[in-house]
Amino acid sequence: ALIPDGSFVLQAGDKVSLTSSSRELRRFFKKIGINIKHIRNVMIVGGSRLSVYLCQELADKGMDIKLIEQDYDKCIQLADQLPFVKVICGDGSDESVLKEEGIENCDAFVSLTGIDEENIFMSLFVEKYSNAKVITKADRIAFNDVIESLELGSIIRPKKITAEHIVRYVRGKSNAQGNSQIETMHELIKDKVEACGFNIGNETELINRPLQDVALKKNVLIACIRRGKEIIIPNGQTEIKEGDDIVVVTTEMGTKNIADILRHEGTAA
Repeated sequence: ALIPDGSFVLQAGDKVSLTSSSRELRRFFKKIGINIKHIRNVMIVGGSRLSVYLCQELADKGMDIKLIEQDYDKCIQLADQLPFVKVICGDGSDESVLKEEGIENCDAFVSLTGIDEENIFMSLFVEKYSNAKVITKADRIAFNDVIESLELGSIIRPKKITAEHIVRYVRGKSNAQGNSQIETMHELIKDKVEACGFNIGNETELINRPLQDVALKKNVLIACIRRGKEIIIPNGQTEIKEGDDIVVVTTEMGTKNIADILRHEGTAA
């Protein structure tokens, strides 16, 4: 896992993560010939609490939602709870049900049953049969390498997400004396790279200096700055201001405070 600098050269086969505003990212993909598919309708299988929250979020974005649940009583409850969702009582693991409900015309498919194996097989079928964006819930980690090798689209692990939130909270509490402590944390590559979010206070030596004059540790990248409603992808001349929210990508696992990314005299470059 490499944090690139200006001299880094991409090679064939590299997997790259990009940071950008939504508008610029769409322009970038269009420029290099990749079409971004807009999601307008979504099919979800499994009437869990997670599904309910997801339906509410997607409805707020104006999407059409179809939710398939096998338990009749739960379907009645979901229909009352989510009047803006088309609730289907059926077995989502049955290929004929997915076809009958129009999986080939869906922009996205999310498998959220409580059984990982069902979610995996449904997603594998949809990947073969449809052009939908596929999202698979898989909580068990015993066969993590096998799961990661399958064509399951995006894999979500609610238990891992919960653990990350707990770690983030503990990190912030353990360093509560500073006012530029970590606020968000996402592991980008397991045990290798993480992205950390900070709100910048007035006590850090980062502020009001061009980034090219700031001594950062090796393999640390200030990837994004949010200043009010403005999104800034920084370069060497960019200055961080008090109150900015910044995203730091680093191979230094366990970063707690913004000071942890700075290279001080006597530390390795």
